[in-house]
Amino acid sequence: MSEKLLSVVIPARNEQAGIVQIIERVCATRPALRELGLALETVVIDDGSRDRTAALAAQCADTRVIRHLANRGHGAALKTGFRHAQGEVLAFLDADGTYPPDAKQVAVVGTIIADSAAAENA
Repeated sequence: MSEKLLSVVIPARNEQAGIVQIIERVCATRPALRELGLALETVVIDDGSRDRTAALAAQCADTRVIRHLANRGHGAALKTGFRHAQGEVLAFLDADGTYPPDAKQVAVVGTIIADSAAAENA
């Protein structure tokens, strides 16, 4: 099975207090994703932040940061992220950590990928 790319889009506005931690938690799922045949891409959309959100996110390994110079809203940030994502599989996660990435979510992604592959081969 060839490895597919999972793009995790994280819209963020004024999230300097937690952006690094949420990116690190996403990156921590990389080994579990690899077991499912998925590579990981992290894309942070800085939606007009007036703090250091973009600068802090840019310092994280394997993270691309796209900036909106002015706040356009959550929906626009998601759309920007999806346009810039390179993955065959897309996911999104809020920067505030309300729903942090964990093993259960990775298992759900794996099930979706497996079901999709089975449907393609049917």
